[in-house]
Amino acid sequence: MEFKFTAEDEDFRTELRAFMKTELPDPWEGAGRYPEDDDWDLNGVIRKKMAEKGWLTMHWPEEYGGQNASPVKSAIFNEELSYMRAPGRDIFGVRMLG
Repeated sequence: MEFKFTAEDEDFRTELRAFMKTELPDPWEGAGRYPEDDDWDLNGVIRKKMAEKGWLTMHWPEEYGGQNASPVKSAIFNEELSYMRAPGRDIFGVRMLG
């Protein structure tokens, strides 16, 4: 048995990485940083842009405004953002509601 991500999953990963490269300050020093006051502004901006793409609620059913995304796609989203220590994730608000 061979386990691989689908082409669609890999395309999403590529899109997400490109988005973060464009939206995060260069150089991004998220790894190992403690949040600072300026991070709250960046967090809000990135969260809004991710919401516009439907990424914050991608795991929700379509009838509730989500994309009915697979658990794998949701895991890719969380993995990539965690890897980059990227701001913008809404860990408790939207995720707890969904």
